[in-house]
Amino acid sequence: MLLDDRFEVTIPYQIRESRRAKRVSLRVLPPDGRVEVVIPCGHDRGIAPLMVEMHQQWIENQQRKMAQHRQSVPENRALLKLPQCIHLAAIGREVEVRYDHATDGKPQMIYDHSSLMVTLQTNAASPREVAHYLCDFLQVTAKKELTPWLHDLAVSHGLRPAKVTIRRQRSRWGSCSSKGNISLNAKLMLLPPELVESVMLHELAHLRHLNHAPEYWAFLAQLDVDYAQHQQAIRHCVGNLPLWAEGNYSDCSRFF
Repeated sequence: MLLDDRFEVTIPYQIRESRRAKRVSLRVLPPDGRVEVVIPCGHDRGIAPLMVEMHQQWIENQQRKMAQHRQSVPENRALLKLPQCIHLAAIGREVEVRYDHATDGKPQMIYDHSSLMVTLQTNAASPREVAHYLCDFLQVTAKKELTPWLHDLAVSHGLRPAKVTIRRQRSRWGSCSSKGNISLNAKLMLLPPELVESVMLHELAHLRHLNHAPEYWAFLAQLDVDYAQHQQAIRHCVGNLPLWAEGNYSDCSRFF
């Protein structure tokens, strides 16, 4: 009998297989409290409902805290509206955003590098579409800025990633594969430069130690002396990112 047949799980969850995972783990992901069971590749998926069942109270507590946090967010117009300006804190740059709702045809984004202005020709586009275009801009900019930044940082520490990609992960700031491929989150463009560099060093350290063994943390401490303080600061940033960048558009009315 599979474990799936033994438990009636009332909490929805998703299963994600990970090549880096050494054990089964449970995660409650912001901002909406989505439950994810991470299992090593090839592991019996039947363990997932058991994990959820065993930790049901913890899951509900975490989801309750996230719901309270969402309710406690101040009704700040700058937070609830699509931005008139995007602060790319990583590179100390302000980019003006203009919306052209009168245009005909397919929505598109125009970025003027000289004037640091993004024009979104949106026509009748939904808030969801507009937010996705802003995220597209963030990803394109991150690829241009973060990729050479990471390569320079790697060279300065005698490390060499095989490949660097920029993605729009929901919950991870970065990752490093067993092949030495490093992926960075486009939302890093919204963080201060010292925190961006800390994330980069965290992933670069995995080129030497792929797991989180004591040897890894010792090596990371050589690269980033204040990594513990940086990690704490990064955790505080999670709940303070603009709504349009979070990729959670269930309540589209909040954009306007």
